[in-house]
Amino acid sequence: QRSKKKKRMASDSTNSNAIATTTTTKDATPSYAPVCHQMRGFIAEQAIFSHDSSLLFLYSANNIYIHSVQTGECICCLKGHLARVVSLVINPCNHLQLVSMDERGTIKIWDYLRSKCVDSIAAKHSGQQYASLTACKAMSASSSSSASASHSLSRHSYVYCLLNQQHIVAINLRTKHVTPIIHDIGKHKQCSKNEAESFQNLAITANGDYLAAIMQKELILIRMAYNETDIVVSNLEIVSYRTRGWRLASSLAFHPGNECIAFGDQRGGIHLWHDFVSMFSKSPQAALSIFTPHRSNNNGNSNSNKQWHTLSEYLSSTNNDHMDTDTDDSETETETETASDATKPKSRTKNTKNTKNTRKTMTSKTKKKKGGTTEHRYLLKQIHWHSHMISSVAFTTDGAYMLSGGEESVLVMTQLETQRHQFLPRLGGAISFIAVSPDEVKFAVGVDSNKIRIVDSINNKIVKTLDGIAVCHRMRPRLDAFHQRYAANPRNHHCYVLPSTPGTVQFYDLQKDRSRGVLECVQYPIVSRTQEREMARYVAQLMQFNANGTRLITVLKRTVHSILGVDDDDDGGGGGGGAKEDGGDDMECTENTVHLITLQIWHYDASTDEFVLNTRVDSPHGGHSLGGIVFHPQKNRFLTFARHDHNFRIWEECHVTTHLKPDTTTDTTTSSEEQRGIDKMLSAYTHKKHTSWKSLMAGYYHRDAVTAAQYSNDGTILFVAAGNMLTLWNSHNLMLLKKIAQSTRIQAMHSFHDLPYLLTVQREARDVVIWDLVQFKQHWSLKTTLAMRSVLDVLLIPSRSRCLFLVACQLQESSGGDDDKESKYLCLCDMQNKHIIHRWRLPH
Repeated sequence: QRSKKKKRMASDSTNSNAIATTTTTKDATPSYAPVCHQMRGFIAEQAIFSHDSSLLFLYSANNIYIHSVQTGECICCLKGHLARVVSLVINPCNHLQLVSMDERGTIKIWDYLRSKCVDSIAAKHSGQQYASLTACKAMSASSSSSASASHSLSRHSYVYCLLNQQHIVAINLRTKHVTPIIHDIGKHKQCSKNEAESFQNLAITANGDYLAAIMQKELILIRMAYNETDIVVSNLEIVSYRTRGWRLASSLAFHPGNECIAFGDQRGGIHLWHDFVSMFSKSPQAALSIFTPHRSNNNGNSNSNKQWHTLSEYLSSTNNDHMDTDTDDSETETETETASDATKPKSRTKNTKNTKNTRKTMTSKTKKKKGGTTEHRYLLKQIHWHSHMISSVAFTTDGAYMLSGGEESVLVMTQLETQRHQFLPRLGGAISFIAVSPDEVKFAVGVDSNKIRIVDSINNKIVKTLDGIAVCHRMRPRLDAFHQRYAANPRNHHCYVLPSTPGTVQFYDLQKDRSRGVLECVQYPIVSRTQEREMARYVAQLMQFNANGTRLITVLKRTVHSILGVDDDDDGGGGGGGAKEDGGDDMECTENTVHLITLQIWHYDASTDEFVLNTRVDSPHGGHSLGGIVFHPQKNRFLTFARHDHNFRIWEECHVTTHLKPDTTTDTTTSSEEQRGIDKMLSAYTHKKHTSWKSLMAGYYHRDAVTAAQYSNDGTILFVAAGNMLTLWNSHNLMLLKKIAQSTRIQAMHSFHDLPYLLTVQREARDVVIWDLVQFKQHWSLKTTLAMRSVLDVLLIPSRSRCLFLVACQLQESSGGDDDKESKYLCLCDMQNKHIIHRWRLPH
């Protein structure tokens, strides 16, 4: 018994040591991913409908979201991917299953009705990047169980994807076997170093017979060959259509019924290639192979020893075979260049009698058969309405209409038989994708403002809108950084204000992961550009609430070029609030950059639950961009400063009383009794109070630019960082109280709740310093605990029991390596105990 007790005590001691070691290692290494990867954030550039058109699938980051088409609400979320999801398709073997693929190549098959993963296929090529998953039309339950479907079961078992934009591979969902279709496009194509050939998108027919891939200037068609179990790679036939200099867009779609494929270009044209099957069906020698040597033809053809690399070369060499018997010999050598101009395609012929008939066709030559019918070969039509790049093309299920969209923010519905157009304008941003429901009742249109519009095809109206975080990350000109990314709402701790589409801010609820509304600061539509130069637009640069959330301040900035403006060295407030415009190099030598700044003050109306504009101030600091806004903790007063301006201004809310007077200018002759009545009426009238804002005071410290400012907890002291000096002011009369010299400039300041401490961020010194305001000395320097390479951002955590804050930084790793140098960490720090509680490593 004693030996058993000793063994138990030894085991308990070893277990306690093990627990102690695990806790120490847990503090040293992150145990879970940050919360930001679990939120929806950005809606991806793809959405698909379910087989019964009742559900809509979309993805964001590592998760897949299922929404109801009827209500627009999120039903469930599918989690399991360890990398960012890049594509979704309906399982071609079972229409009740969903197939997803992440950028690492991991494929998961989901039973979306039960919200669980059925199967998973790991990537064969580790470290590669996968994209653009596609598959043929899903088989229904009745067709898959029938005996006649055994032959077509093999082609419905495959999904196709792009690998590193250079390879096309087919993955069998049943056997998990990977078959390369095209391997390394760069070795087969002779391309320049400046413009490398790469695949952009994939599409496949509904029956899986033909696969199309689009590159920058070439469209590739592949006729698939299947046996009972696998793909016969040796029997694949490939043809190509290459443009004459202009680029193709990534939009690509097959017609569901006819032998037709639609693809767009970057100049707004949509090309319809009819009867592309005849390119393969004429003869094996006539098929254009751009990857394998052309097989010689021994039937006496003059072009038998020639290898055709493009469709136009093949058509020009085979025009004699498709000519009518009564066609003149002078018209045989015809070469038409499709869409050489945006609106007027050019054609080059020896005899220009019939140039009008061949304007929109590559070759419209006909051949009479014995039965009197006419056979059209290789018909290439062009539909031109858009003025910019075509980002998405789709057909309806019956094939009667073609849907297209681009930068114009207009959904164009073209009836293919009559070539008539129907339009749905003002969608709120450039169209990124179009999805059609199987019953053709609903369309899902994704726009670059991070929204998905569900459109009723019968009434041609928007019935539902799915909103994400509407930061302008995909809108042109692209904004890579904002001066202020969010502002917390004191009335709702889960709701934050974010910069949204041009001229608007968005209220986003992080707890429910949905948008709560949009505040339109500037009323102007999102119009399409007419030149190569991007349009200048207003962007929300700053947003700030007061202590109780009843006052909201927004600062809008617009960067324009003008010959009357003064060249300013302002770089946009240090946060990239202004957008870099493309095509503006020619204007830099003759025009100067002008920053248009507008400060707006909004008051909250509880009766209508909305913010109402009260005061607008144009250029509050001249032509300088605002660097920050600080509200007084107890009064309706705030401070503004600009990073390249040495002045800081204090604005205060004031009340103006207006008396309501009757109109007495009509009759000037009034008796004494009438005058008494007027005086009595004026005394009985109530006065109207109007609230407005005015500039109360302005201050400066020498000629140093103000970089940061903050009020104390009680609002009696104002801290202002000017140059390398931290100054303390009396907030009532702006009397200078104290100044503390610093080694470098202070970029940001924060005050703790109910504690006499001040947190300062010095990015040049790579340090976060906490000051004790009672003794006016440093309480803690984070540089003594962490060897930081750079400080990215600091956030205070509101807590009454402990003083915690988060620091996003880059640490100096001694292990060496490129990954360690670029790694970013999120550190949780305790201010009172001078201790780092935990740190997480952020993903790249």
